[in-house]
Amino acid sequence: MNLRCPPAIVAARAALARTALVKNLRPQPLPAKMLVIALLGMAVNVPLGMWKEHTQKFSLQWFAAVHAAVPFIAMLRKSVLMPKTAMALTIGASILGQIIGSRAERRRLKTVASKERLTVKTATAASVDRYRPKPSRWQCWPSLWYRDVMGPLFYQDQWKQIIYQCLFLTIQTVSGME
Repeated sequence: MNLRCPPAIVAARAALARTALVKNLRPQPLPAKMLVIALLGMAVNVPLGMWKEHTQKFSLQWFAAVHAAVPFIAMLRKSVLMPKTAMALTIGASILGQIIGSRAERRRLKTVASKERLTVKTATAASVDRYRPKPSRWQCWPSLWYRDVMGPLFYQDQWKQIIYQCLFLTIQTVSGME
């Protein structure tokens, strides 16, 4: 079976072969070529990995984000005259670039979401009159005991009164002074 590249791909590869990068890379030793092509493949895939993070897995956009750099890297590899065994390194570098891009985008989205949450909390806190954060469970054991009587939310300036009331009621109960 005799397969031929489409004319558009042949023209793109010829245009790529005329660039200064390819002309300077051709005479270099194979390890240097492999390193440069792997770094370029990784660099091209970082923004694609970021794009991939915003798509639904296995959708058409996801496949486009994963495979968009493959023709560019393959043409670059062929124009620099690298052996087929170098494909493993370029594929690995491309996968690494995708991973770096998707993790960077996840981290960016997480920080944006936390900043938005902080803004919402601050706006809510500023809008409530006399707002003070609710103490943790271990700081307000009297409120657990008085939950039905005094309500669930206590301000920090009332804790001393609640503790004194708890102690007073405990002393009354123990001594039988009810």
